[in-house]
Amino acid sequence: GMTARQSLMRVRLPLALPVLIAGLRIATVTTISLATVTAWIGAGELGTLLFNGITFNRPSMILAGTVAITALALSADLLLRFAERITPASRALHSARG
Repeated sequence: GMTARQSLMRVRLPLALPVLIAGLRIATVTTISLATVTAWIGAGELGTLLFNGITFNRPSMILAGTVAITALALSADLLLRFAERITPASRALHSARG
């Protein structure tokens, strides 16, 4: 006895939300990796420290760039993974498993 809008908002969207957030998580981490590589062609800022370290043979710059990029990617992934887990459908699934 629900309207199409009520069905979407109360049933379909809550069930689809974990999958939507998982897709967003994958897209975010992929974008971070692509933004890193764009510094190689001079079109980005994220990987500049890493690629300058490679160019000038400075291991400390390479390490600093790698740590910063990895920390950003892992932070984004963990934050979105947490958001995925706190959705109502995901909580219901985890509580049903025991």
